[in-house]
Amino acid sequence: MTTRLPFEPPPTETPTAPQTAGTIAAGVGLFAIALVIEPVLSILRIPALFLPEIEPPPFNAEAALRECNADQTRAPEIDERGFVECAHCSAFVPYNSMSLNEDGCFCRLCAQRLTSNAVADLPPEAYEL
Repeated sequence: MTTRLPFEPPPTETPTAPQTAGTIAAGVGLFAIALVIEPVLSILRIPALFLPEIEPPPFNAEAALRECNADQTRAPEIDERGFVECAHCSAFVPYNSMSLNEDGCFCRLCAQRLTSNAVADLPPEAYEL
């Protein structure tokens, strides 16, 4: 597993050739099964009246927010000029000059410090091309 820098997007995962072939084979298999099962079900004509009625539980938005810790987040502070507060040094700077990641909004200097500290913590083999 490679270490991600503070403002680096997560890498995309490219499927391998066997994974792609398996997905295609599974799709073809499901299509074939559907072709066989559909006429059988139409012949049997099993009425849905005998099946128990299952209702999904109601969606609880508060529980969903707690589950992903979104209830612990907050919007960045904005001053009267429309500048946004840096999550690290609390300085107010223009929003379009900030760097954003999952930890918050950072001014240019703090973003550079966080990135250089993260690079300094990487082992030497991480720099090899």
